Order: sequence, then C-alpha cells, then structure tokens
Amino acid sequence: MKNICNKFTLVELLIVISIIAILASMLLPALRSVREKANEINCKNNFRQIGTSAHLYASDYDAFLPPSSNDEFGSNVYWFPALYDRGYLTNKKLVLCVSNPKGVKDWFAGAGYPRINTNYGNNIMITSNASSHYQWYKLGSLSYESKVPMVFEAYQYPYFDCWISESNYAWPHKNRMNVLFLDNHVDDTAMFLGGNLPNNWKWNYKY
Repeated sequence: MKNICNKFTLVELLIVISIIAILASMLLPALRSVREKANEINCKNNFRQIGTSAHLYASDYDAFLPPSSNDEFGSNVYWFPALYDRGYLTNKKLVLCVSNPKGVKDWFAGAGYPRINTNYGNNIMITSNASSHYQWYKLGSLSYESKVPMVFEAYQYPYFDCWISESNYAWPHKNRMNVLFLDNHVDDTAMFLGGNLPNNWKWNYKY
C-alpha cells in the first residue's frame, strides 16, 4: 500500500494566513488598550510616590512643600530638582509618563542642581511667593486639600498656574490626564480649558 502524504495546497495556506491576519487585527487593539491601561496605572503610581516624597519633605521643613522659584533655591528651580537634590526622590523615571513621550523636556534648574527630564508639572500657586497671587503653603493649612491639585501631566513646561495656556496640559490616557492632589490622592479628568479647573478644584485659597 502506498503512503499518502497530505500537503497544504497554496489555497489552503492562504486561507490559514488570512485567518491569522484577521485574528491579529482583532487582538492588537485589545493589546494596545491593555498596555495603555498599564501605563496609566504606572503613571498614577508615579504620582503617589511623588506625593509621598513631597509630604516627607514637608515633614522635615516645617510643613512647607518643596519650593518652585524665588525662594531658598533661587529662581528657575522647578520643584522636582528640590526633591532630588534633598534625596526625597532618587529614581528619575518617577517623573516620566511613557504615554507622553513628546512632552518630555530636559530642565536645567540652575548651577549645582540636577537636570530633570520630566513631563509632569507642579502647581506653582501653592509652592511659590513669586507674586501676591501665589502662596507657598504649609500642608494642613487648607481645609479643602483634596480639591487642590499639586501635580499635573505637562506638555511644554514643568509648572502650572491659573494663567497657563491649555497647550501645556497633556492628555495621554485616552484624552484624560492624571492629577495629584495636596492630600496625596490621585484622580484623573477629561479635557478642560486653560486655568478653568473642573470638579470644583481650586488653585489655592484665592482661585
């Protein structure tokens, strides 16, 4: 009796390849969604660790948050270098969201301070005495700290105030942005314009 070897014909092979391609096209969006969700969770974890570092700093400096400018660090020291220079943050990846690669900027904080690659920005209306509109706050001095943002996701500059252009906000998580608050909780929000904060959030005690 002859051995009969069954072989794929060209048509059958093309059908198998087509089925694999269809399955791949169905799975890839789901895989991208899972990856983005993981990036969003990682970003929120970054914020929580930044918040913990800021609170530890405050516990050592009479409840004051790290400064932004016009302070003991001199001008143009935008918050994160203060945390790194004093050892409250050590991993520089904590100030980077991988979902916002175009927002990454290399910030020079001044002689003697570390350069910081970041796409996060802090609310300078609570960490600076640069003008009468700003107030360098002590933690615990506001009864509504859960409504005051401390850190946003940034696109152009590593700081925010109520006059900032909406072009500085980054929305890398399906048109949403993570936000860290004074009480160290993290939330996310849909897009909003400029300094018009949503959800009854406040910049400081004046705005």
